[in-house]
Amino acid sequence: MPGLALVARTAWGAGGEPAHGAGGGAFGPRHDLAVLVHEGRIAAVAPAAAAGSLGADRVVDLGDVTLLPGFVDAHVHLTATGLGVHGANLRGARSAAQLLERVAAAAERSAGGLVWGDGYDETTFPSPGLPTPAALDAAAGGRPVYLSRVDGHQGLATLQVLAEAGALAAVGCDRGPDGAPTGVVRDDANHRARRHAIGQLSNATLVAAQDQALALAARRGVVCVHEMGGPDISSRRDFELLIGRLDTLPLQVVGYWGAFDLDYVLDRKQALRCARRAVRVVGHTAFAACRHRIEHVELLGSDGADRMAELGLAAGVQPAFDAAWGGPNGMYERRLGSRRAKSMNPFADLWRRGVPMGGSSDSNVTPLNPWHGVAAAVHHHRAPQRLGLPVALELFTLGGRVLARQERTTGRIQPGQRADLTAFPGDALAIDPSKLEQVDAVFTMVGGRFAHGPEELAMDVAFSFGGWT
Repeated sequence: MPGLALVARTAWGAGGEPAHGAGGGAFGPRHDLAVLVHEGRIAAVAPAAAAGSLGADRVVDLGDVTLLPGFVDAHVHLTATGLGVHGANLRGARSAAQLLERVAAAAERSAGGLVWGDGYDETTFPSPGLPTPAALDAAAGGRPVYLSRVDGHQGLATLQVLAEAGALAAVGCDRGPDGAPTGVVRDDANHRARRHAIGQLSNATLVAAQDQALALAARRGVVCVHEMGGPDISSRRDFELLIGRLDTLPLQVVGYWGAFDLDYVLDRKQALRCARRAVRVVGHTAFAACRHRIEHVELLGSDGADRMAELGLAAGVQPAFDAAWGGPNGMYERRLGSRRAKSMNPFADLWRRGVPMGGSSDSNVTPLNPWHGVAAAVHHHRAPQRLGLPVALELFTLGGRVLARQERTTGRIQPGQRADLTAFPGDALAIDPSKLEQVDAVFTMVGGRFAHGPEELAMDVAFSFGGWT
């Protein structure tokens, strides 16, 4: 079948060089463009006036839309994201009482077993204090409860969960002045409690949560996610349930599993020192060719961007962290002090030094919504670290492909590239990206298949994923 020709008023990513390309420019917009999709790939790019001559089986004029390479969210936790929808969604709760109300509502609408909640942030409460284990127990009608803080590194649980998980005697189990557990767990105690809580959830529940997150991503124009699995954030069972069905998933999933027992890599400065030692052993050219990736590049220090560029390292960054925690009296300033807070998330420094960057949400820490991340990069709390819209868009499209070493096959609207595309209403390049945060994509296409969009766009394609790696 000749394929499908899509005609769009505006397109971005269809011409020019990427920001870190040899030409040093940005992709730039093009207007009135036709893109021919055939057997899962982009077969031709031509002026809209030539759409009829492309020999397509169907020509669809999308009208006043902006066609883009599909978004990539380069750091997500799909199950946690979906559980935040299925369980107790604690985002926006502003008191212990509101947390309990949401736990009670989640317990009422579910059949039984553990009640999972996600997204609370006690630093936003006007009055400090979290519910006691007894209050959690009462709200859930005696069922076990585990609530994950917004960052996933702290939990709040009933005593039943903590006891069964072996968390009561573990490092990080918080206790009050009387020595009794407060239900708050961090570090090893939280890892134990979280692993135990996930272990209580059925395979069907985990798969449903993953599917819920992927459907949300598709509506937001995301064609690919990097799933960051690990024994302390999810479980091997959870990860394998996802990886075992890659061929049937609507989006591309690139899986990363973090289970090395290398304590020194937890310190980002130490990680850079280790990288320098590796360079001395194998040589700079060989090391840089590996394009090793450092995740959560937030607090680098004055020479961190220079060192990353020198070592050929790539950066996984989360602009929405600055939106959530940057600025005066933000969490960065309160927890780290004003001097360190002023050096957080140096996106422009990294870009100017040619460090490859890929943008992500770390969902469910911040919303799985690329436009939210793009807007955060454009409106960084520190003006010198703001990125222009073209660079911010590249961060969440081609940038994720670079991190996964896929930039030769996808990430641009060019002939021969895989047809991973999305479109949004109007001229998305002419408005503030924050105005698109609540707008669903017109469609999302992955390898020539529609993962999201109106039924009239659906078409058969002679293309098989054959498994993603």
